[in-house]
Amino acid sequence: MRKLIPLLTAFMLLVSVFFTACSPSESEEIPELLEPAVVDIDTATGKNQELYNIASYEGIVEPEITEYSFTTSGMIAEINVSIGSSVKEGDVIAQLDVSAAQSMVNSLEKSITNAAQVNALTNKQTECDIEIAETELLQLKANEELDQIEIELKEVKIEGLRNSYNAAIKMQQMSMEQNRKQLNMYQEMIDNCTIKATGDGTVVFCAAGIGSWAQANVTMIWVAEDTTSMISCESIKTDLVENAYDVYAMTGNGRVEVTYVPYDRATYLSLVATNQTLKSNFIINDDQSDLKNGMSVFIYVVSDYVQKALTVPINAVKTEGAESFVYLITEEGTQMRKTVKVGIKTTSVAQIIEGLKEGDIVYVGN
Repeated sequence: MRKLIPLLTAFMLLVSVFFTACSPSESEEIPELLEPAVVDIDTATGKNQELYNIASYEGIVEPEITEYSFTTSGMIAEINVSIGSSVKEGDVIAQLDVSAAQSMVNSLEKSITNAAQVNALTNKQTECDIEIAETELLQLKANEELDQIEIELKEVKIEGLRNSYNAAIKMQQMSMEQNRKQLNMYQEMIDNCTIKATGDGTVVFCAAGIGSWAQANVTMIWVAEDTTSMISCESIKTDLVENAYDVYAMTGNGRVEVTYVPYDRATYLSLVATNQTLKSNFIINDDQSDLKNGMSVFIYVVSDYVQKALTVPINAVKTEGAESFVYLITEEGTQMRKTVKVGIKTTSVAQIIEGLKEGDIVYVGN
């Protein structure tokens, strides 16, 4: 027990020294504690701004492809192109067997020419006969000794010549008109059996062959036009494009004006029936653009455009069933649930049509 007393005394001495060293002296200032920082809740102010949705679609510049087909069925007699061939506007690309129709055309053309010559000669002779008869009538009238009956007979003869002449002219015209109709019919048959290039270009595919049968209105030759290009991209809903506020293409050098070209009904149904991939095509309006075939571009479709829309962050709008609402921050700093009517939504903001006014503060949260 006596041995512990010196140890306890030494321990208490050390503790006393330690606290004395750690205690501040009178000359040292005690630091002032700061009040806890106040952090505002996550809020946003409703504001008017230009609002729209914009979607982009990657596309590629492609030459416009013209599809050629015969308008009538028949045996192919002539193919003047192959894949890679260059064609000029007006060139005959292909033709069906038109030998029979061409023979009729040749025959009718000769018949019309001959008939015109014969008619001209016959009519001239009739006109001369009438002139002679009229001259004789004048001579008869000048002879006072002649009986009036003879003069009247001559007048009747002249009237008959004129009537016959007029009737012959009408018959000639009817005959010529009939021949011309037949000629036009056979010429149209030949035209329907002939495919001519509507512009300059390069043949990219040809499914026709001499001696094969061609079905009317079935595409057989595809030509890439040299002077026109289109932008093709993934399929965009027609309604979205047609009702868009703005549609344009963008390249490295800026904006390029384009025009949407929807499929016609027959083409659309054909693509769907054959399970082909649908695309959206746009004509390039700017002839001076730097777009070249094979270049990648983006098509931008701007929709739901409002010039002045009251907006809040999209996270501020809550839903419960069919109701949309926000938490409005009151002047006292409390939150009040407020039903709103929402209009256009983007990935970041929502348009408030009813329920708020510009400058209202809403709770955003997460």
